[in-house]
Amino acid sequence: MVMLVGMVGIPAIAGAEGPGGSVGGSVTVTALVVTGVTPPATPPAAGDLVTVRVQVRNDLPRPVSALAVGIVGAVSAGATVPTVAAGQTAEVALPVWFCVAGPTTISATASGLDGVTPVAAAPGQSTIPVGAGPGCPSDPAVDRFPIRVSSTPDRSNPTPLDGRLADGVIHVFVDPTNPALVGTRISRVEFRLDGRALISDSSAPYDLARNRGRVARGLDTTLLTNGTHTVTAVVRFRNGAAAQRSTATFIVDNGPLAKSIRYSTSPDRSASQPLDGAALPGRQIYIFVSPSTPVVAASVYFFRNGRLIRVESRIPYDLGGTARNGDARAFTLTGLRTGTHTVSVEFRLPGGVTITQRASFTRP
Repeated sequence: MVMLVGMVGIPAIAGAEGPGGSVGGSVTVTALVVTGVTPPATPPAAGDLVTVRVQVRNDLPRPVSALAVGIVGAVSAGATVPTVAAGQTAEVALPVWFCVAGPTTISATASGLDGVTPVAAAPGQSTIPVGAGPGCPSDPAVDRFPIRVSSTPDRSNPTPLDGRLADGVIHVFVDPTNPALVGTRISRVEFRLDGRALISDSSAPYDLARNRGRVARGLDTTLLTNGTHTVTAVVRFRNGAAAQRSTATFIVDNGPLAKSIRYSTSPDRSASQPLDGAALPGRQIYIFVSPSTPVVAASVYFFRNGRLIRVESRIPYDLGGTARNGDARAFTLTGLRTGTHTVSVEFRLPGGVTITQRASFTRP
Protein backbone atom coordinates (compact mmCIF):
# COMPACT_ATOMS: atom_id res chain seq x y z
CA MET A 1 0.00 0.00 0.00
CA VAL A 2 1.27 3.47 -0.88
CA MET A 3 -0.02 6.73 0.58
CA LEU A 4 1.13 10.21 -0.43
CA VAL A 5 0.98 13.00 2.14
CA GLY A 6 2.07 16.63 2.25
CA MET A 7 5.46 17.70 3.46
CA VAL A 8 4.10 18.99 6.75
CA GLY A 9 2.21 15.76 7.51
CA ILE A 10 5.23 13.64 8.51
CA PRO A 11 8.15 15.53 10.00
CA ALA A 12 11.65 14.11 9.95
CA ILE A 13 12.27 11.71 12.81
CA ALA A 14 15.38 12.11 14.92
CA GLY A 15 15.88 9.42 17.54
CA ALA A 16 12.13 8.99 18.17
CA GLU A 17 10.78 5.82 19.70
CA GLY A 18 8.57 3.71 17.43
CA PRO A 19 6.18 0.89 18.29
CA GLY A 20 8.05 -2.34 18.87
CA GLY A 21 11.54 -0.86 18.55
CA SER A 22 13.66 2.27 18.22
CA VAL A 23 13.88 4.31 15.03
CA GLY A 24 17.21 5.85 14.14
CA GLY A 25 17.49 9.44 12.94
CA SER A 26 16.66 10.07 9.30
CA VAL A 27 19.41 11.38 7.06
CA THR A 28 18.72 14.23 4.67
CA VAL A 29 20.28 14.16 1.22
CA THR A 30 19.83 16.52 -1.68
CA ALA A 31 16.84 14.73 -3.22
CA LEU A 32 15.21 12.12 -0.99
CA VAL A 33 14.85 11.70 2.78
CA VAL A 34 13.79 8.57 4.66
CA THR A 35 11.77 10.30 7.38
CA GLY A 36 10.42 7.25 9.18
CA VAL A 37 10.63 3.47 9.54
CA THR A 38 7.65 2.22 11.54
CA PRO A 39 7.76 -1.41 12.73
CA PRO A 40 4.64 -3.37 13.70
CA ALA A 41 2.96 -2.50 17.01
CA THR A 42 3.43 -6.07 18.26
CA PRO A 43 6.99 -7.45 18.05
CA PRO A 44 7.09 -10.35 15.57
CA ALA A 45 8.28 -13.91 16.11
CA ALA A 46 10.87 -15.55 13.86
CA GLY A 47 9.04 -16.65 10.73
CA ASP A 48 6.32 -13.99 11.00
CA LEU A 49 5.26 -11.92 8.02
CA VAL A 50 4.50 -8.39 9.23
CA THR A 51 4.02 -4.92 7.79
CA VAL A 52 6.75 -2.29 8.09
CA ARG A 53 5.86 1.24 6.97
CA VAL A 54 8.50 3.46 5.41
CA GLN A 55 8.08 7.20 4.80
CA VAL A 56 10.18 8.86 2.08
CA ARG A 57 10.05 12.60 1.34
CA ASN A 58 10.96 14.23 -1.96
CA ASP A 59 12.94 17.41 -1.23
CA LEU A 60 13.44 18.30 -4.88
CA PRO A 61 11.44 21.16 -6.45
CA ARG A 62 10.19 18.68 -9.10
CA PRO A 63 8.75 15.16 -9.14
CA VAL A 64 10.77 12.01 -8.60
CA SER A 65 9.70 9.00 -10.65
CA ALA A 66 10.13 5.23 -10.19
CA LEU A 67 10.69 5.54 -6.44
CA ALA A 68 11.88 2.10 -5.25
CA VAL A 69 11.62 1.41 -1.52
CA GLY A 70 13.14 -1.67 0.07
CA ILE A 71 14.27 -3.28 3.30
CA VAL A 72 17.77 -4.59 4.06
CA GLY A 73 18.30 -6.93 7.03
CA ALA A 74 15.11 -8.98 6.56
CA VAL A 75 13.29 -10.65 3.67
CA SER A 76 11.09 -8.29 1.64
CA ALA A 77 10.18 -7.88 -2.01
CA GLY A 78 10.10 -4.08 -1.81
CA ALA A 79 7.70 -1.77 -3.64
CA THR A 80 7.72 0.94 -6.30
CA VAL A 81 5.87 4.27 -6.36
CA PRO A 82 5.38 5.65 -9.90
CA THR A 83 5.73 9.34 -8.98
CA VAL A 84 6.25 11.46 -5.87
CA ALA A 85 5.58 15.17 -6.36
CA ALA A 86 7.83 17.91 -5.03
CA GLY A 87 7.45 18.28 -1.26
CA GLN A 88 5.33 15.15 -0.90
CA THR A 89 6.02 12.17 1.35
CA ALA A 90 5.27 8.64 0.17
CA GLU A 91 4.32 6.15 2.87
CA VAL A 92 4.89 2.60 1.69
CA ALA A 93 3.64 -0.51 3.53
CA LEU A 94 6.13 -3.33 2.96
CA PRO A 95 5.52 -7.00 3.80
CA VAL A 96 8.62 -8.18 5.68
CA TRP A 97 9.66 -11.62 6.92
CA PHE A 98 11.78 -11.80 10.09
CA CYS A 99 13.61 -15.12 10.03
CA VAL A 100 15.90 -15.07 13.11
CA ALA A 101 15.04 -14.46 16.77
CA GLY A 102 16.77 -11.60 18.60
CA PRO A 103 17.22 -7.85 18.06
CA THR A 104 17.16 -7.25 14.29
CA THR A 105 18.25 -3.99 12.69
CA ILE A 106 16.67 -3.26 9.34
CA SER A 107 17.51 -0.45 6.94
CA ALA A 108 14.98 1.18 4.65
CA THR A 109 16.38 2.18 1.25
CA ALA A 110 14.90 4.55 -1.31
CA SER A 111 15.98 5.49 -4.82
CA GLY A 112 14.36 7.03 -7.87
CA LEU A 113 14.85 9.17 -10.95
CA ASP A 114 15.11 12.94 -11.24
CA GLY A 115 14.31 12.98 -14.93
CA VAL A 116 16.96 10.51 -16.11
CA THR A 117 19.35 11.13 -13.20
CA PRO A 118 19.38 8.54 -10.39
CA VAL A 119 18.79 9.93 -6.89
CA ALA A 120 18.80 8.14 -3.53
CA ALA A 121 18.35 8.62 0.19
CA ALA A 122 20.63 7.51 2.97
CA PRO A 123 19.08 4.46 4.70
CA GLY A 124 16.79 4.92 7.69
CA GLN A 125 17.15 2.28 10.38
CA SER A 126 14.98 0.58 12.96
CA THR A 127 15.89 -2.11 15.52
CA ILE A 128 13.12 -4.62 16.14
CA PRO A 129 12.99 -7.29 18.86
CA VAL A 130 12.12 -10.61 17.19
CA GLY A 131 10.83 -13.38 19.44
CA ALA A 132 11.32 -17.13 19.16
CA GLY A 133 9.47 -18.80 16.30
CA PRO A 134 9.67 -21.41 13.55
CA GLY A 135 11.85 -19.27 11.29
CA CYS A 136 11.72 -18.89 7.53
CA PRO A 137 12.28 -21.42 4.73
CA SER A 138 15.93 -22.08 3.93
CA ASP A 139 15.73 -20.23 0.63
CA PRO A 140 14.39 -16.70 1.19
CA ALA A 141 14.03 -16.15 -2.55
CA VAL A 142 11.39 -18.83 -3.07
CA ASP A 143 7.71 -18.06 -3.55
CA ARG A 144 6.26 -18.25 -0.04
CA PHE A 145 2.84 -19.42 -1.20
CA PRO A 146 3.19 -21.19 -4.54
CA ILE A 147 0.07 -22.40 -6.36
CA ARG A 148 0.58 -26.05 -7.22
CA VAL A 149 -1.35 -28.69 -9.12
CA SER A 150 -1.60 -32.46 -8.88
CA SER A 151 -3.42 -35.03 -10.98
CA THR A 152 -4.46 -36.98 -7.88
CA PRO A 153 -6.71 -36.10 -4.91
CA ASP A 154 -3.89 -36.78 -2.43
CA ARG A 155 -1.87 -33.94 -4.06
CA SER A 156 1.05 -36.28 -4.73
CA ASN A 157 3.83 -35.31 -7.16
CA PRO A 158 2.73 -31.67 -7.37
CA THR A 159 4.11 -29.24 -9.93
CA PRO A 160 3.75 -25.46 -10.30
CA LEU A 161 0.42 -24.56 -11.90
CA ASP A 162 1.92 -21.55 -13.65
CA GLY A 163 2.55 -22.37 -17.31
CA ARG A 164 0.89 -25.78 -17.06
CA LEU A 165 -1.11 -27.31 -19.94
CA ALA A 166 -4.15 -28.86 -18.23
CA ASP A 167 -6.94 -31.17 -19.23
CA GLY A 168 -9.49 -33.31 -17.42
CA VAL A 169 -9.66 -33.04 -13.63
CA ILE A 170 -6.87 -31.24 -11.78
CA HIS A 171 -6.32 -30.55 -8.08
CA VAL A 172 -5.12 -27.01 -7.37
CA PHE A 173 -3.89 -25.90 -3.97
CA VAL A 174 -1.66 -23.42 -2.13
CA ASP A 175 1.42 -24.97 -0.59
CA PRO A 176 3.14 -22.74 2.01
CA THR A 177 6.87 -23.43 1.82
CA ASN A 178 7.12 -23.03 5.58
CA PRO A 179 4.85 -25.73 7.10
CA ALA A 180 5.05 -24.07 10.53
CA LEU A 181 2.94 -21.20 9.16
CA VAL A 182 -0.01 -23.48 8.47
CA GLY A 183 -2.70 -23.22 11.12
CA THR A 184 -0.73 -20.75 13.23
CA ARG A 185 -0.04 -17.74 11.00
CA ILE A 186 -2.53 -18.01 8.10
CA SER A 187 -6.10 -16.86 8.64
CA ARG A 188 -7.49 -17.90 5.24
CA VAL A 189 -6.69 -18.23 1.56
CA GLU A 190 -9.06 -16.60 -0.93
CA PHE A 191 -9.11 -18.08 -4.43
CA ARG A 192 -10.08 -16.27 -7.63
CA LEU A 193 -10.58 -17.79 -11.06
CA ASP A 194 -10.08 -15.38 -13.96
CA GLY A 195 -10.53 -12.43 -11.60
CA ARG A 196 -13.80 -13.60 -10.05
CA ALA A 197 -14.09 -14.67 -6.41
CA LEU A 198 -14.39 -18.44 -6.05
CA ILE A 199 -13.98 -19.68 -2.46
CA SER A 200 -12.27 -18.80 0.80
CA ASP A 201 -10.57 -21.69 2.62
CA SER A 202 -9.69 -21.16 6.28
CA SER A 203 -8.12 -24.51 7.08
CA ALA A 204 -5.06 -26.29 5.73
CA PRO A 205 -4.57 -27.74 3.20
CA TYR A 206 -5.83 -24.82 1.14
CA ASP A 207 -7.61 -26.24 -1.92
CA LEU A 208 -9.20 -24.29 -4.76
CA ALA A 209 -12.09 -26.78 -4.91
CA ARG A 210 -12.16 -27.43 -1.15
CA ASN A 211 -11.51 -30.89 0.26
CA ARG A 212 -13.11 -33.87 1.94
CA GLY A 213 -10.96 -34.60 4.96
CA ARG A 214 -7.42 -34.79 3.62
CA VAL A 215 -8.53 -35.51 0.05
CA ALA A 216 -8.70 -32.62 -2.42
CA ARG A 217 -11.71 -32.18 -4.63
CA GLY A 218 -10.96 -31.66 -8.28
CA LEU A 219 -11.52 -28.83 -10.71
CA ASP A 220 -12.99 -30.30 -13.92
CA THR A 221 -11.31 -28.30 -16.69
CA THR A 222 -13.85 -29.59 -19.24
CA LEU A 223 -16.17 -27.01 -17.69
CA LEU A 224 -13.78 -24.22 -18.71
CA THR A 225 -13.24 -22.87 -22.18
CA ASN A 226 -10.11 -23.99 -23.97
CA GLY A 227 -7.37 -21.38 -23.65
CA THR A 228 -5.67 -19.36 -20.93
CA HIS A 229 -7.04 -19.07 -17.38
CA THR A 230 -5.63 -17.47 -14.23
CA VAL A 231 -5.86 -18.55 -10.60
CA THR A 232 -5.09 -15.98 -7.90
CA ALA A 233 -4.62 -16.90 -4.24
CA VAL A 234 -4.77 -14.13 -1.63
CA VAL A 235 -3.23 -15.27 1.66
CA ARG A 236 -4.41 -13.38 4.74
CA PHE A 237 -2.78 -13.52 8.18
CA ARG A 238 -4.10 -13.60 11.72
CA ASN A 239 -1.85 -10.79 12.91
CA GLY A 240 -3.23 -8.37 10.33
CA ALA A 241 -0.05 -8.25 8.24
CA ALA A 242 -0.34 -7.23 4.61
CA ALA A 243 -1.96 -9.96 2.51
CA GLN A 244 0.25 -11.88 0.10
CA ARG A 245 -0.89 -12.64 -3.45
CA SER A 246 0.20 -15.51 -5.66
CA THR A 247 -0.87 -15.88 -9.29
CA ALA A 248 -0.62 -18.74 -11.75
CA THR A 249 -1.69 -18.86 -15.38
CA PHE A 250 -2.47 -22.18 -17.04
CA ILE A 251 -3.80 -23.33 -20.41
CA VAL A 252 -6.83 -25.60 -20.77
CA ASP A 253 -6.78 -27.93 -23.76
CA ASN A 254 -9.61 -30.46 -23.81
CA GLY A 255 -9.96 -30.69 -27.57
CA PRO A 256 -13.04 -29.38 -29.42
CA LEU A 257 -16.31 -29.43 -27.42
CA ALA A 258 -15.79 -30.87 -23.94
CA LYS A 259 -17.76 -34.09 -23.59
CA SER A 260 -19.27 -33.32 -20.21
CA ILE A 261 -22.95 -33.37 -21.30
CA ARG A 262 -23.89 -37.00 -21.79
CA TYR A 263 -26.88 -39.24 -22.36
CA SER A 264 -27.84 -42.82 -21.62
CA THR A 265 -30.76 -45.08 -22.46
CA SER A 266 -30.78 -46.40 -18.88
CA PRO A 267 -31.75 -44.61 -15.65
CA ASP A 268 -28.49 -45.76 -14.02
CA ARG A 269 -26.61 -43.71 -16.69
CA SER A 270 -24.65 -46.77 -17.84
CA ALA A 271 -22.99 -46.93 -21.29
CA SER A 272 -23.30 -43.16 -21.63
CA GLN A 273 -22.29 -41.25 -24.76
CA PRO A 274 -21.56 -37.58 -25.52
CA LEU A 275 -24.79 -35.77 -26.30
CA ASP A 276 -23.17 -33.40 -28.78
CA GLY A 277 -23.78 -34.68 -32.31
CA ALA A 278 -26.02 -37.56 -31.24
CA ALA A 279 -29.23 -38.57 -33.03
CA LEU A 280 -31.94 -39.40 -30.48
CA PRO A 281 -34.93 -41.43 -31.65
CA GLY A 282 -37.42 -42.99 -29.26
CA ARG A 283 -39.69 -41.51 -26.60
CA GLN A 284 -37.36 -40.73 -23.72
CA ILE A 285 -33.70 -40.41 -22.81
CA TYR A 286 -31.53 -39.72 -19.73
CA ILE A 287 -29.39 -36.58 -20.09
CA PHE A 288 -26.96 -35.62 -17.35
CA VAL A 289 -23.65 -34.05 -16.35
CA SER A 290 -21.51 -36.10 -13.99
CA PRO A 291 -17.89 -34.96 -13.56
CA SER A 292 -15.50 -37.65 -12.38
CA THR A 293 -15.05 -35.67 -9.16
CA PRO A 294 -17.24 -32.90 -7.72
CA VAL A 295 -16.89 -29.37 -9.00
CA VAL A 296 -17.53 -26.42 -6.75
CA ALA A 297 -20.95 -25.62 -8.23
CA ALA A 298 -23.58 -23.97 -6.08
CA SER A 299 -26.21 -24.88 -8.68
CA VAL A 300 -26.50 -26.19 -12.24
CA TYR A 301 -29.06 -24.78 -14.70
CA PHE A 302 -30.29 -26.84 -17.66
CA PHE A 303 -31.69 -25.11 -20.74
CA ARG A 304 -33.22 -26.60 -23.89
CA ASN A 305 -33.24 -24.32 -26.90
CA GLY A 306 -32.74 -21.36 -24.53
CA ARG A 307 -35.61 -22.27 -22.20
CA LEU A 308 -34.85 -23.10 -18.55
CA ILE A 309 -35.86 -26.70 -17.85
CA ARG A 310 -34.40 -27.57 -14.45
CA VAL A 311 -32.07 -26.40 -11.66
CA GLU A 312 -29.99 -29.06 -9.88
CA SER A 313 -27.88 -28.54 -6.74
CA ARG A 314 -26.12 -31.87 -6.23
CA ILE A 315 -24.19 -34.46 -8.22
CA PRO A 316 -25.22 -36.18 -10.45
CA TYR A 317 -26.83 -33.32 -12.34
CA ASP A 318 -29.79 -34.73 -14.30
CA LEU A 319 -31.80 -32.82 -16.88
CA GLY A 320 -34.94 -34.76 -15.91
CA GLY A 321 -34.20 -34.70 -12.18
CA THR A 322 -32.86 -37.38 -9.83
CA ALA A 323 -34.93 -40.06 -8.12
CA ARG A 324 -34.53 -40.84 -4.42
CA ASN A 325 -32.63 -44.03 -5.22
CA GLY A 326 -30.07 -42.00 -7.19
CA ASP A 327 -31.30 -42.98 -10.66
CA ALA A 328 -31.88 -40.38 -13.33
CA ARG A 329 -35.41 -39.44 -14.26
CA ALA A 330 -36.19 -39.55 -17.96
CA PHE A 331 -36.33 -36.54 -20.25
CA THR A 332 -39.26 -36.92 -22.62
CA LEU A 333 -38.47 -36.59 -26.32
CA THR A 334 -42.07 -36.99 -27.46
CA GLY A 335 -43.31 -33.78 -29.00
CA LEU A 336 -39.89 -32.43 -29.99
CA ARG A 337 -39.84 -31.35 -33.61
CA THR A 338 -37.61 -33.04 -36.14
CA GLY A 339 -34.23 -31.32 -36.47
CA THR A 340 -31.52 -29.91 -34.23
CA HIS A 341 -31.94 -29.07 -30.54
CA THR A 342 -29.44 -27.55 -28.09
CA VAL A 343 -28.95 -28.32 -24.42
CA SER A 344 -27.04 -25.66 -22.45
CA VAL A 345 -25.71 -26.23 -18.95
CA GLU A 346 -24.71 -23.31 -16.72
CA PHE A 347 -22.53 -24.13 -13.72
CA ARG A 348 -23.03 -21.26 -11.28
CA LEU A 349 -20.15 -21.23 -8.80
CA PRO A 350 -19.81 -19.29 -5.55
CA GLY A 351 -18.68 -15.71 -6.10
CA GLY A 352 -20.72 -15.18 -9.28
CA VAL A 353 -18.59 -17.27 -11.65
CA THR A 354 -20.67 -18.97 -14.39
CA ILE A 355 -19.27 -21.65 -16.68
CA THR A 356 -21.41 -22.68 -19.69
CA GLN A 357 -21.31 -25.83 -21.81
CA ARG A 358 -23.50 -26.60 -24.84
CA ALA A 359 -24.32 -29.75 -26.79
CA SER A 360 -26.55 -30.16 -29.83
CA PHE A 361 -28.48 -33.29 -30.79
CA THR A 362 -30.84 -34.13 -33.64
CA ARG A 363 -34.33 -35.54 -33.54
CA PRO A 364 -34.75 -37.79 -36.62
